[in-house]
Amino acid sequence: MKIYSSGFSPPVNNKKSPHIQAFHTVSMSCDSFSREPTPEKIAFKGITDKIKDFFSQDLDSLSPVEPVSDNIAAKLLHKNLEKAGFDYTKDDAKLDITELRKETDKKFTPEYIDIIAALMTLSKKANDLYIYDEIIDDANQFYDNKGNFQKEAFNILKKSLETVSLRTWQSTKRKLIHLAKEKDGTLNPKAMQLLKYNLSHYAFDYQDAIKPRGKVDEAAAGILDFLLEKTQNQDISESKIRHLLYALKDKNEKIDNEAIKFTKSLYLSDSNAQILADFVNAAKDNDGKFRPELAKYYKMFEIVSLKSYIKEYVVNDEGQFIPKLMEKMQTAVDFYTEYDTDIDKNQLDDFLKNIFTPGIFSGKNNFTFNEQIFNAYRYLAENYAGIIQSDNKFVKFNELIDVCLHNRSYFNKELFEFARPIIKKNPSMLEPDEEDDDFNVLKVSLRLMTNHDGTTDKNMLKLLKKRKNSPEFNDFVDFANIFSGKKNIVHILDDLWRVRKDFYEFLGKQGSNDEDYANSIFAVDDILKNAVISKENGTCIDYSYLEKVKELQPEYNLVAAGKIAKAFANDLDSPSYKAFKKLLKSAQENKITLRDGADELTDEDIKKFFSLNPLSVKTALDFLGEDRLKYAFKLKFDRFQSLIKNTANFITNNQNFAKNLKPVINPQDSEVYNSLQKQLAEQKAALAKQRTPEQIALEAKNQKLIQNLRAEISDLKLKLKTVPNSTEKAKITALIKEKNSQIKNLTSEIQNFYKNEEFKNRLEEISKTSQKINSVLNNSLTDNEEIINHLFVLSTISSSMDQNEEDFYVKMLSQKDNASKAALKEFLYKKIFEPLDYEYNEDLLKRLNLASSKYLHCLFEEHDSEFTDCLTEIFDLLVENPDKSEKEIFNSLDQNIATKGQFESLGIDYDKWVSVDKNSYVPVLVKTDIEKAKQAAIKNLEEDLNDEILKKIPKAEIEKIFDSIRKKGFEIRKNKEIVYDENGFDNGFKETLRIYKNKKPLAFSGIAEVINAVKSVLEREEFWSKATENEEIEQAKETFLTHILKMRENEYKNAENMKNNETAALEVHKTDMNNISHALFLGNHASCCTAVGSGCNEWSAPSYVMNKCISSIEVMDGKDFVGNTMCYIAKVDGEPALVLDNIEMNTKYQHNDKIRDAIFEYAQKLCKEIGKPELPIYAGPYRHKVNMEHFPFKEHNITIIGSSGGYDVYVDYLTDGVQITGKNTDENIKLYRIK
Repeated sequence: MKIYSSGFSPPVNNKKSPHIQAFHTVSMSCDSFSREPTPEKIAFKGITDKIKDFFSQDLDSLSPVEPVSDNIAAKLLHKNLEKAGFDYTKDDAKLDITELRKETDKKFTPEYIDIIAALMTLSKKANDLYIYDEIIDDANQFYDNKGNFQKEAFNILKKSLETVSLRTWQSTKRKLIHLAKEKDGTLNPKAMQLLKYNLSHYAFDYQDAIKPRGKVDEAAAGILDFLLEKTQNQDISESKIRHLLYALKDKNEKIDNEAIKFTKSLYLSDSNAQILADFVNAAKDNDGKFRPELAKYYKMFEIVSLKSYIKEYVVNDEGQFIPKLMEKMQTAVDFYTEYDTDIDKNQLDDFLKNIFTPGIFSGKNNFTFNEQIFNAYRYLAENYAGIIQSDNKFVKFNELIDVCLHNRSYFNKELFEFARPIIKKNPSMLEPDEEDDDFNVLKVSLRLMTNHDGTTDKNMLKLLKKRKNSPEFNDFVDFANIFSGKKNIVHILDDLWRVRKDFYEFLGKQGSNDEDYANSIFAVDDILKNAVISKENGTCIDYSYLEKVKELQPEYNLVAAGKIAKAFANDLDSPSYKAFKKLLKSAQENKITLRDGADELTDEDIKKFFSLNPLSVKTALDFLGEDRLKYAFKLKFDRFQSLIKNTANFITNNQNFAKNLKPVINPQDSEVYNSLQKQLAEQKAALAKQRTPEQIALEAKNQKLIQNLRAEISDLKLKLKTVPNSTEKAKITALIKEKNSQIKNLTSEIQNFYKNEEFKNRLEEISKTSQKINSVLNNSLTDNEEIINHLFVLSTISSSMDQNEEDFYVKMLSQKDNASKAALKEFLYKKIFEPLDYEYNEDLLKRLNLASSKYLHCLFEEHDSEFTDCLTEIFDLLVENPDKSEKEIFNSLDQNIATKGQFESLGIDYDKWVSVDKNSYVPVLVKTDIEKAKQAAIKNLEEDLNDEILKKIPKAEIEKIFDSIRKKGFEIRKNKEIVYDENGFDNGFKETLRIYKNKKPLAFSGIAEVINAVKSVLEREEFWSKATENEEIEQAKETFLTHILKMRENEYKNAENMKNNETAALEVHKTDMNNISHALFLGNHASCCTAVGSGCNEWSAPSYVMNKCISSIEVMDGKDFVGNTMCYIAKVDGEPALVLDNIEMNTKYQHNDKIRDAIFEYAQKLCKEIGKPELPIYAGPYRHKVNMEHFPFKEHNITIIGSSGGYDVYVDYLTDGVQITGKNTDENIKLYRIK
């Protein structure tokens, strides 16, 4: 296929025509030959003669329809193009003819050339390419099937070309010519008239409207011409016009004359085309003919805010107006606009929704005009309109109508009669913009007086009428509304109102502060609501409950008193309330354990939680038991509260599941266990009744003898330990054996009675029941930590579990074997996306490889948004990059690219920093020495009492600790002890406090007593749990609390449980931070603040994984965790250094110098591996679980190198999160210098 180039030829420099100029050029060429004739010259002269003939012919005398030669055709084409203002050489013209000839078998006639030239003119004007076969195809459109030229159509085309562009021609005009062509090949002039409009690419979409069944509908073309003429000077929205065009047709696709008349009378532009189309469609009869009698409703339909309502309420399933309803709509609108001149869409919406009532069937053709409701509006207008001064009277009319309608059918005038004098007294309440509580109270009073069937509640009407003119009317209505959901409440409302006043008087006498009094006032109504109870003989007031509330109020406050009385059913002597009080007291005594770090926690804080959540505490106590909740104090206060609330919610929302789970969680308090115990007691009682007097006497005598023999055996065993003589030991051993034999004989005598046949069946029953009881106990969980973890998990996923999953969960928990544990973990693993609100992804589960993680349950606890956002971003990265490793994915992140750049600028090998070499580690062999550990525990405890930090704490508070120790029988002495310098020489004396008991230095066995004595003061005295404004004191308090409650207590327990000469081969190496299943839980390994699920800074855990400016060094005992420290590269005082954040250790290995030194050795090894063997090494200032006293400790300025993108990471020296940029410097930060 050839393409015609429309590039313009260079302009001619003289004034001669292009034909003459071309001829002149050729003549000059001819003259340039020598005068002597040659064959070449003769041939060339023949060509020039032909060219002269070509340019000498008279083109005006040619017949329009007679074929001409290609040369003449070229000349005609050239002439026409020249008329259009284009200059071309003859060769261009001949080229066009040559190329066009290849695309057609038609004879070139002047008419035909005229058409081609007109089409090519478009191309020249557009300075664009034109495809020759399309020129021919378009030209051929102007000949019918008989070959007759359609001059009228062609003239219309030429006229349209005056304003059209090539692009428009190609996208629109060509389509319209095709649209105008009839089956016989003629072009319909009516359709051709549409060429004059600059239509969009939608032109072809008029095909069905203009040319149904392949024949042009001249009426349709005519009305389209009319519509386009109206809009030709505007931006045309053809979709609207096309929609209107289709609307004007009937069911036979004929243009409806009545519809055209209507349209022509109203059409202004395409802006109202859609409204006209909708109206015409809706105003048709079943044959699709426009009903002119409905034209009068167009003005109403044209109002935008009415259009949608008309279409909804008065149009049938075929989309046609229902004339009768249309008339009613007009009546309604006339009424509305008469009283409300400013049409408000929302108010009109409410008005029309009320009066056009749906029937009992669904579907459009189902609305009726509700005369009853419309009359209610008329009633309102006639009786109330004079009261209201505003033009917009329907703003609150609709609200009153809503209140007094029942099922949209019953209008209660009696309510309006009640309301009328109230409104007349205060008409401003009906003003549309008036924020008046009186109107809301009025509406509430009307609702209170309405029965469920829409009739008036006569008793309530009488009650409210009595207070109608009272100043307390509004308060009373609000008060009555509190009880609106209660049945048969009217007859006790007056009594409740009186009780309320009594409570206010009672509170006034309590002398509460203003805030407590205000809170109590608000609580009274809730308490009164709780006091309303239903009994067989009707609704009444529970005065016993109210008395209990008053009884409890002085101890708590009214809000808490109401909750507690309700939770314990007014029984303050019940075991459950006593258990509640006992747990509260225990929590207050252990507030230091509950306290998280330096957070303030007082007795009042704990009491507030218990007293405002008594039902939750009671429910958790019943389910878990006192001991387990006491154990949960170690969770710290926030998580302890979460455990209480989560457990209560789980039980409340999953009662059957909780019932089946309780035997596994807390068997002794479970229904099945208690039922079996009761059964066993009954069986034993029945057995006892069968015993003879002789048997009873024998049993009593033998049991007493057995008891005495056992006491003698115990004494003999004690004596055996102290006897050094082997002969004597043998005698004692023989005597113990003899006495055991006597016990066996006495027991056998008792059992012989039960071998009789009459006891056999009863004993078998007792045995079976005992076995069942043992089975319940054996199948239960005993590990408090495990039980608590399961409750956190279930509080998250139980709502999505079905019955089969619940049964499976209980079964796997009770079986306790490794296979069951693995199956339960696998089940939970598939649920991990639920608490994170992430779509389930099987491939992602496999990739994360968390199924075997011991911390899987931590993902089911409540997480803050920062944790969830960061972790789910990691999930997204893994899902989007299935073929990349975690290392590749993380390294491609912008922040890690930035980190790499900063590292390289300092000469640090980033790839070594983020990679793990299994051959890079430091081994350390740790051997336990019990006596050394015990002496270290004593030494460290006494050093705490001599620590310089105690000087920052008020002396009176320290004296309380010393007094508590003394009361345990200990003595605290001030000893003068020699101080030695670093070379071992005497450097004078200093006073040192030492602990003695019975005039002997503190022994290891006394450490527990001393620690408990100190803890009792820390728990009891508010100073230790309440924050002060003095930062120095707060830091000293936190340090002392950490030393006593964590370090010293752990040291004592470790030494007590230690086995002598036990050896552990440990390994210190770099953590693989790309191993998500391991690295995500570094805080859990160390039980520190970044632990997932429990740490206050858990949000940093996924950030550590994602951002490679942070790494970690860890200590492992095989696969078991020993310790770790986060680490990073930083500029310390402007020089690059490696900083160890804080060293966390497993309790068993804390404060072990060999492990500490191995960590420091590996840190040096890491510096060498990353290309900086001389890099200084520092450690952060806080919370190291190794001894750091002997390392230099001073202030430095720190700038952490790298980037954490948009995420914070937790940095221990700040005890806070920070976005790492490589630019932020923290000043005056104390660090230990390691190297």
